[in-house]
Amino acid sequence: MILKYTNSFGQMKNKTQLTKVLLSFVGANDAGKLVGKPDGAILTVFKERKFDEVRLLWNTSNNKASDFLNNAEHVQQEIVKRRYCKVVKLHQFNCDDVTDHNEIYPKLLDLCRSLPTSKDRKYTAAISSGTPAMQACWILLAESGDYPLELIRSREPKYGKPYVSVVKLGTALPKIIRLQEEKEELLREKDALLPKLSMVLSNGIVQIGNTLIPFSPIEFSYYCYFAE
Repeated sequence: MILKYTNSFGQMKNKTQLTKVLLSFVGANDAGKLVGKPDGAILTVFKERKFDEVRLLWNTSNNKASDFLNNAEHVQQEIVKRRYCKVVKLHQFNCDDVTDHNEIYPKLLDLCRSLPTSKDRKYTAAISSGTPAMQACWILLAESGDYPLELIRSREPKYGKPYVSVVKLGTALPKIIRLQEEKEELLREKDALLPKLSMVLSNGIVQIGNTLIPFSPIEFSYYCYFAE
């Protein structure tokens, strides 16, 4: 959305408004009034936060006691009815094992990367709904830098304010940089172990480290071809 405003010189300027998008899995606790209980974790977020768009992720379940599509539709209807947000979309999250990080993480990353991206869109993930593995994958996603996310968690109003808290990374949680450090270390080791290659094209000279390679002209031509 582009807003127009007037600067101190009376000139009209365009100002881009940030579009705030909330992402969340839909859990059993989000059934709320459907099961005679208070609002779940997702609806509680709106006690302190406002969003322009909401994306609800639901998965099928073999547990007859939990109909996550029904829960998702309930949350969607409540958000719109209460005028918390006009745009609420549902996404089916196909996952065979909701306790398996190895299955959840790549599928969650693919889903996030399929969403519209631009510098004027900010994504926030509410991590209180879903299985512990799902919550952990949100944290891994944001902490690794694979997808830019703000993380928040909500708690039941009966426990008092604040209803919503930001999940701070890089303080209580260690930065996930081990793989990057290992990669950099391997590159340093490779550079140290591999001797330097020198080629003089005009004279057909190839030297690896301190060793001069006596190529014939035709061998040198083949070497250059395959090296390129």
